[in-house]
Amino acid sequence: MPEHWYEAYERGRPGYPPEVVNISGMPSPATVLDLGAGTGKLTRLLVSKFVRVVAIEPDDQMRRRLTALCPEAEALAGSAEQIPLPNASVDAVFAAQSFHWFANEPALAEIARILRPRGTLVLLWNLPAGRTEPSLAAVEQLLQPHWPKGWDLPLDLGLSGSGHGSDDWRLAFAQSVFEELQETRLPNPQTVHPEELVAFFGSMGWIATLPDEERLSLLEKVRALLTATEYRLPWQTRVYRTRLAQLPEGERVESGTCSYAPLELVRVGQTGQFGGAQREKDSRFTMTTLSNLFTTPPSPLAHELIEPLIATTSLRLERIVSLGHVTPPGEWYDQDLPEWVVLLSGGATLRFEDEAEPIALRPGDHLLIAAHRRHRVEWTDPNRHTVWLALHYRDE
Repeated sequence: MPEHWYEAYERGRPGYPPEVVNISGMPSPATVLDLGAGTGKLTRLLVSKFVRVVAIEPDDQMRRRLTALCPEAEALAGSAEQIPLPNASVDAVFAAQSFHWFANEPALAEIARILRPRGTLVLLWNLPAGRTEPSLAAVEQLLQPHWPKGWDLPLDLGLSGSGHGSDDWRLAFAQSVFEELQETRLPNPQTVHPEELVAFFGSMGWIATLPDEERLSLLEKVRALLTATEYRLPWQTRVYRTRLAQLPEGERVESGTCSYAPLELVRVGQTGQFGGAQREKDSRFTMTTLSNLFTTPPSPLAHELIEPLIATTSLRLERIVSLGHVTPPGEWYDQDLPEWVVLLSGGATLRFEDEAEPIALRPGDHLLIAAHRRHRVEWTDPNRHTVWLALHYRDE
């Protein structure tokens, strides 16, 4: 999109009522994710509530603005279908005005992967809920010939045509690992000056992409019709909350402090860009995309990449890519299942709590770690990618 669109988006689009970030029982030290964060309109509310906020936004210009406007958040490039965070690493995921743009089923699988057990997912949208005061009838008449088919004048953000209005996005939850969605509707009126309203219309893609001469002429005509000193826009924020379902013990595979849903409930290998095979839910494990275990993501690697390859109710095979990543000081892995691990490339050092000396691993080295044998990663090569395979299995 052109540069002026980003400026209009930040100035003209509505924010959210503060109460949308309240989650019952969620402490402020929690880690939360703003997925599809845009310029950070919701992110700014989240950092006032939680200690650690990660904001993921695929658009570089959006992300630059987010970083400038909300430096307290950790802004990362990424997408809902390929979230650059480790398994079971966040307590809540928020998606504001964005979930309808995602590939819903792969996105839900990724969200389930990064959420901690019983983690929360919050989806929210701003929708018009009445008429503006004073009336924008003259502006509506001006814009009517240009307005996209199926959109409602004058405040429609295009949700009706993108799936939210028809609730198509809900279908992805039918076979997911999430509980039933709970809906709340909150008033979110916005009082704006004429220039902010001009910016709102300028943030519409169908205006922003017009040739400059035509776009500026149209917005100047809009500006001339806005004769009041301020306008009240009757937004309503619709909030949908859900949590990861509590799975029976026999339908959960543990890895360290992480908890994963079984294959029957989620797609696996969704992060196939970096080496995992793309697979649909299929008991035959039919591979649809050839991938390579030694393919690595671009450097620098902000977070260790943990990529599920195969998952059933009795085993889970993961590919792990490290680049100088280690277990945080004072922490130990203490997992419920045995783990077989092999180092494919790079170098690493493991330490076991019950052994005096660490164990250095070179490519080809492998070992079996018994359940509840406390261990940690002391070192991985900071100059080249270290690639592991880890097999967690139920010993029956």
